[in-house]
Amino acid sequence: MSRKPRRAHIDNMNNRNYVRDDLAHGILELLVEEGFVLTQQNEEDLYRHLALVRKWNDYASLVSRKDLPNLVRAHLVDSLSLAPIVLRLEKANGTLLDIGTGGGFPAIPLKVIFPGLNVLMIERSEKKLAFLQKAVVTLALEKASVIHGSFPDAVPVCQPDLITARAIDAPERLLAQVLALLPERGVFLCQIPRAKLDVPATFHVERIHDTWTERQLRRGDLHLISHA
Repeated sequence: MSRKPRRAHIDNMNNRNYVRDDLAHGILELLVEEGFVLTQQNEEDLYRHLALVRKWNDYASLVSRKDLPNLVRAHLVDSLSLAPIVLRLEKANGTLLDIGTGGGFPAIPLKVIFPGLNVLMIERSEKKLAFLQKAVVTLALEKASVIHGSFPDAVPVCQPDLITARAIDAPERLLAQVLALLPERGVFLCQIPRAKLDVPATFHVERIHDTWTERQLRRGDLHLISHA
C-alpha cells in the first residue's frame, strides 16, 4: 500500500483519451477514507486487466457491448466496493471462491489489491476460462486458480472464507447451493436482488448500506449472509 494516490493511472484505465470521469478518479479518495490506497503497481495491474477484457471481449463475450466503453464505471468500481467489506471481515488473507467469474469481476480486482488473498475462480465457459488463465499469467497473480466447470460440481474441497457470485443465472437455485456449501465461518457477499432472497432462519442476513451505496457506486444491493 502507498500513502500517495496516483490518479494518472485511474484516469487512463479506459485505455483511451476521454474527459476525466469524476466517478472513476473518485475511487481513490474513497478508498483512502476506508483506510487504504492503491500502489502504483496495483493501479497498473487494474488497468492491464481492463485492457485484457477489452482485447478479448469479441472472442469470449466477457461483458456486454454497452459496458465495454466504460469498464471502470460498469465493473471495476463495483468490484472495488467489496474491498472495505473484505477488510472489515478481516479476510484479506483468506480464501475467496468466485462463482462464474467470466471477465474476472470481482475476483481479479480484489486479488490485485489483496495479494495475500487466495482466489479460486469457477468458470464453465472454455473461452472465458482461457481469458482468465491469460489474465492470471499476464498479471503474475500468485495464489490464484482458475477451475473449469459448473458450480457446485467443480468446486474443490476447500473452506472458503468468502464467496462471490456477481453475474449468475437462476439466482434462487444458486443461493440454495451456496448456502449448502458455506462453511461455519464463511460469508457470502451476495448481490442477488433482495426480492429473490429466500434465506432459512439458520442464516443471518446483513444488508450493507455504506458510502458506496449512497454514491450509487455498487450495482444493486449487497447482503452479507453467514451462519446465524
